[in-house]
Amino acid sequence: MNGKIPYFDLHCDTASVIPGRCRLRANDLHIDLERGGIFTPRAQVFAYFSDGGSYADYVPQHENFMRELEKNDDLVTLCKDGKAVRKAAEEGKTAAILMVEGAETLDGSTERLREAREDGVRIVTITWNHANKLSGSNVDKRDEGLTPAGREFIRECEKLGVIPDVSHLSDPGFWDLIETATKPIIATHSNARALWNHTRNLTDDMFKALIATGGIVGINLYGAFLSDEPCIGDVIRHIGHFLDLGGEKHLAIGADLDGCDILPREINAVEDMTKLYEAVVSEFGEGFAEDIFYNNAAALFDTL
Repeated sequence: MNGKIPYFDLHCDTASVIPGRCRLRANDLHIDLERGGIFTPRAQVFAYFSDGGSYADYVPQHENFMRELEKNDDLVTLCKDGKAVRKAAEEGKTAAILMVEGAETLDGSTERLREAREDGVRIVTITWNHANKLSGSNVDKRDEGLTPAGREFIRECEKLGVIPDVSHLSDPGFWDLIETATKPIIATHSNARALWNHTRNLTDDMFKALIATGGIVGINLYGAFLSDEPCIGDVIRHIGHFLDLGGEKHLAIGADLDGCDILPREINAVEDMTKLYEAVVSEFGEGFAEDIFYNNAAALFDTL
């Protein structure tokens, strides 16, 4: 990596909070393009999200974000596959990848999914905290799994090359998705339930089943999924636990920046992710640090 710190983050909520408030190039949020520019190469998955949302919420977020990308095309480019991600890296730009968090933002519709795919969306989180027409969530209707419409939605995702995301999904929904999927799936921002017993985190069996699909898990920096008093050491422990389960090539970063109000005490914004990188190097070595911070996620997107 030529002495540079790479960064491929599978989840942030920046795109859903900048409309009408601030801009992508420079702002007072966790993430902007200028501060993120310290990482080389860099790829960022941007989520479209609305609490209890619908397609009427998706459209203005996407239109606004496309304007932001156009205004800042010297620093960032929209990427729809691994080839585009590699080209962005060669040009020294941030590779922007689109996702939808909560399929209710697409009205749970395969037609809306196809439209979003044309827009560039490559990941869809099946639920947020609310249950929807596709499945129960980790908070709402936790005992309910995928509905028939949910299974159809997963099959359409696979046809379109859109990766289903299990973060926020109910436990039965997770196992239904494992049963339905024939391609890699992803948990964009989830940790180890064995270390912190929260329904947003993955059990050991879930982690093993997910990586058996060829998928990856993004480690979440939201403090509520780490410990009572979160610090970088807690993040390292969650990483280490998944490593012990065979996750070396199946771990990435899914920091959840601009989507959480509690972070490890050493981290205030994207520029502080250098501290986590250094801690990973110290604990696990530089080769694995490059894998979790970039290579593993990039390898998955090479399959699109």
